Order: sequence, then structure tokens, then C-alpha cells
Amino acid sequence: GRVGPHRAMSGVKVFAGSLPPGTTEETLIEYFGQFGSVLQCIVKTEQRYAFVFYPTVAEAQEAISNMNGYEMEGSTLVVKLADKQQPGAPAAVAMALEGRGITPPPPPVRPPGARGATPASSSERIYVKGLPAGLTDATCAEIFASYGPVVDAKVLVSDGVTNDGTGQSVAIIRMDTAEQARWMVDTAEQA
Repeated sequence: GRVGPHRAMSGVKVFAGSLPPGTTEETLIEYFGQFGSVLQCIVKTEQRYAFVFYPTVAEAQEAISNMNGYEMEGSTLVVKLADKQQPGAPAAVAMALEGRGITPPPPPVRPPGARGATPASSSERIYVKGLPAGLTDATCAEIFASYGPVVDAKVLVSDGVTNDGTGQSVAIIRMDTAEQARWMVDTAEQA
């Protein structure tokens, strides 16, 4: 058997999120195959995300720089290196996270007028205000599942009121990894 030393490594893993509904493996290979040879592609159609594997970091970076923010059938893709890849992850990624001000999280109480999501006490958890009133844990989990795997969602307040008097829910969402939680916070801040 020709089992080389690289056999255990399945390549450099790229995360592609916010895919258009019904995206197939073939479609992704068509798009992502332009930037390098795709070793493997795993699509989670229901959750609208996928992992694409490239043999080298250079190809993965090329795909990320071209496909992140790309609009596919009306959905703006989020493409980045999948988490916990060492030593493949370039220093730029680490610096970008530092630069995003991911410091010890603020207390859960937001100053008046602030909106969006803040990381709660542990890194995979996010404290979210300003959600539609009357949410249940299940509907809350569904909303956030389109951004990445939700481990659990806990609605703290479903009949709250914001400063301007509109109804709101407040929830803590726990994502699969700290990186997904950070990405969600970045996305919510830009929204």
C-alpha cells in the first residue's frame, strides 16, 4: 500500500457559509475549482454551509479572497479558513481577529441605543438583543442555524421592550465553535 505521510491530512479546509438554498456539491466544485484542485467538498444543504478542501494553503487563500463576499444567486457568501488549522492558518487571519477587538467580552448590559450581538461570558456563547418579540428557543435556534451550527439557544426574555418601545426578545446562542460565534458577532455588527 502506498500510504504516504500526507495521507492523514485531508488538505486545507475552507468554510463556505450563507450559501443559496439548494446549493449542490457540483455547483460548489464548479465555483471553487477555479482557484485550485478541490480534494473534497462537504455540503450541508439544509444549514446552507459547506467545507471545501484544497491541497495547499495558497489555493485555499486564493478561493477565500475571491469568493468571500461573492454574490451567488442572491446570497452573499461568507468564505474563510475553517477553524483550528495549524500551522496552515496564515498570521493575517490571527491578526484580523486581534484587530476586530476580540478582547474580554463586555458585560451583557448594552449601553442605551446599542444593538447587535455581544459575546457572552464564554467564547462560543453570544448574547443577542433586539430579536423579534415572542421567540421560543426553537425559533431562535432556527434563525441562527443559517449562520452555522447552533449547539443551543436560550431565550432569556421574549416580551422585552427596546428603548424606542418596540417589542424584542433577548437570547443567548451557543455556536459550535468560538470562531463561528466571533464571525456571527462581526456579521451582526455590520448589519
